[in-house]
Amino acid sequence: MLTAVAGFAPVGEGARVLVAGAGGGALALAAAAAFPRARVEAVDVDPVVLRAGAAWMGLPPAAQPPPPRGAAAPGLAVFAGDALARLAAAPPSSHAAIFIDIAGGGGAGSSAEAGGGFAVAALAPKALAAAAAALAPGGVLVINVLALDATPEGRQARVDGVGTAVAAALGGAAPYAARPPPSPLEDSNTVIVGVKGAPASDLGAAAARTRADASRAAAALALDGGGLLAGLAPMAVKGGSGELK
Repeated sequence: MLTAVAGFAPVGEGARVLVAGAGGGALALAAAAAFPRARVEAVDVDPVVLRAGAAWMGLPPAAQPPPPRGAAAPGLAVFAGDALARLAAAPPSSHAAIFIDIAGGGGAGSSAEAGGGFAVAALAPKALAAAAAALAPGGVLVINVLALDATPEGRQARVDGVGTAVAAALGGAAPYAARPPPSPLEDSNTVIVGVKGAPASDLGAAAARTRADASRAAAALALDGGGLLAGLAPMAVKGGSGELK
């Protein structure tokens, strides 16, 4: 997920990054390391999970309640609370990147109910519209979609629905998606990447950079298949897979 942001948009000094659904903190810590001059905020509703992240992963202790939304000191800040509420309260056009990694159920990043292991509220049009409003032009939205439907067709329908909603929220070109190669395990996780207001040509070039970066990283780690994002491809959303109609 982190490689997607690096390939699709710069995150420079003073930029703001939100991780909605911090969990144990692996993604938040990686984002803080990759973007040391940015303000990375990680939010999770479950304080027990955050305490475990602090004890075992080196995550900073969570602050509760969060400081005023205008605070933007560089570094990593962790908050216990509703990630979707934090997202909705973000100033317009204030973030360079937003990650949504909310699985639903215990330890989810939001207090909203979710069914079937899928965070319905986090991926509903209202939440995605809030994410789009919080992103600066050219900002990146990265979503980890966990769809645990019983059939491949059901999982694909969920992913396609999220992709269509992301395209409508961000405008410009259809988002890109990558999913794991076939394996004996459930093919349930899909990473969706969209850029606010970006034309299809810009996203195509960014996706090519991301695939190359993912392949190099996978080779360095001796991973087969080039890594998840090596398979990044445009989604066929309603209205076409190029410019959103």
